[in-house]
Amino acid sequence: MADKRMTPQNEIPTLTVEDRAVEFWYSLVDSWKKSQGAWLTAFVVIACAAAAWSFWTWRTNSSQQQAHRIVGRAYINLDNGRNDSAIALFEKVLAGYSGMEVSKAALQLGDVHFAKSEYAVALTKFERARQEGKGYPLLEGGALRGVAACQIQLKKYSEAESALKSLLGSFQRVTGSAQERSTENEPQDQVPGLSQAMWQLVLVQEKLGRLDDASKNAVSLRKLYPTSREATEAQRWLSLSGKEI
Repeated sequence: MADKRMTPQNEIPTLTVEDRAVEFWYSLVDSWKKSQGAWLTAFVVIACAAAAWSFWTWRTNSSQQQAHRIVGRAYINLDNGRNDSAIALFEKVLAGYSGMEVSKAALQLGDVHFAKSEYAVALTKFERARQEGKGYPLLEGGALRGVAACQIQLKKYSEAESALKSLLGSFQRVTGSAQERSTENEPQDQVPGLSQAMWQLVLVQEKLGRLDDASKNAVSLRKLYPTSREATEAQRWLSLSGKEI
């Protein structure tokens, strides 16, 4: 006689919270085993990058401190009349370092060569000072003035004009407003001596035969720096050239 009893269904038991936690844990372990090589590689790369960054920062700071000390010794030598020793130290900074201290050293060397009428050599020093002094107005501005002065002496007036315009465009802030000046609210230039730079620009443009441009700058010079010696020179120049406005 056939057995007509119903075969019981094989039901999947419901997992408990504990069962699910254990399953999740084993899946994590399995995943870790499969990918631990990639994870370890990534960790090593990150660790090496962090170490390299720390070493680079330490080395940069250490290098800047060394350059600062050398420049300080060079200034002491200058103060004590040991010019040759000072020049040797400044050259050492230029040869082995970078940054602000190099800009200081290059400016000093530029002045030394300019005083000796070695304008081409001085120009290379001032250009280096400009490059290394970016972000430091007094250094970059001083370097641009040196570049312009050398170009004038070398009779490269177009290049001198470019340097002077760059100097004025980057660091000139005065407006010439009588009202702002009376209330002491007029912005101040970021570097000193820009009245001299404007007067040089007038003379350079005169050399280039651009008298209209020179006249406009002479008038601006009188407005922006009315009490300066250069403003007086600009007034005389305007009168003699018949360009007075």
